[in-house]
Amino acid sequence: MTNIIVGLDVGTSFIRAVIGEVTDGNVEIIGVAKKVSSGLRNGKIINIEATMDCIKQVIEELEQRAGYEIISCVTGIGGAQVESMNTKGMVAVTARGRNNREITQSDVDRVLEAANAVQIPMGRQMLHVIPREYIVDGTGGYKDPIHMIAVRLEAEVHVVTASRTAIQTITQCVNRAGYQLDQVMLKTLACTKAVMNNDERELGSILIDLGGGTTDVAIYYKGNPVYTQVIPFGGKSITKDIASVCHITDELAEKLKVQYGTCLEDKSNQNNRISIPQFQGAEPTQITEPALAKIIY
Repeated sequence: MTNIIVGLDVGTSFIRAVIGEVTDGNVEIIGVAKKVSSGLRNGKIINIEATMDCIKQVIEELEQRAGYEIISCVTGIGGAQVESMNTKGMVAVTARGRNNREITQSDVDRVLEAANAVQIPMGRQMLHVIPREYIVDGTGGYKDPIHMIAVRLEAEVHVVTASRTAIQTITQCVNRAGYQLDQVMLKTLACTKAVMNNDERELGSILIDLGGGTTDVAIYYKGNPVYTQVIPFGGKSITKDIASVCHITDELAEKLKVQYGTCLEDKSNQNNRISIPQFQGAEPTQITEPALAKIIY
């Protein structure tokens, strides 16, 4: 199954899995499966057993649909446990008194290692070190400096770290479900590769991934990420606000949001009054669409 890859998305609202076959650098999707999440809150796993069981059910369904036995997968991580920063490193290419020489892959590796030498707080783990640009003898903007003649080489990189506990927890859930975890990566990087083309990344674009418990943001410029952030609010936050204001269950609030929801009062139906069932046979109450829009806004 060397040409088969499985992606697992452990989200607050849904756990999803997709299997694809890699051919000539392209991926053909063979099957997808999803199930309502259990055991997560705002992107964090709070119940290992419930999450593990949900992962197992989703992957088993995917196996049936695709006709493949799945052994391992790649998953993304998001939520408040992810942090990022931009750092810079510098190395000498040519020793003093010697003729200038070409930059080699070894020099690139050294400068990335120098840029990566940042103090990471205890309890965090490095996820990605992504080069933004290389600077050759003070001149920036290079994507690939190999074979250029230089005295010194600098690199600006985007570093992404995640909670070590969060990585261990998702790994434990996948392993206990009976599968291997090949890689954990930042969700927004995977999303960007899926929906943003090279021109958009080069000219400058923002990806906003609105989830159930979190909103993930990635800003790209000159082909590389310059900023990534996870905001601990999502669609479920709106649902809970509607439930609180209208004194109804989260399930009913979700139905109102999906069927009538908008955050723009002037775009809502000013004359439509929505009937809201009450508990224990009490008379239904009503709310207008503009009032619902105001809550969401």
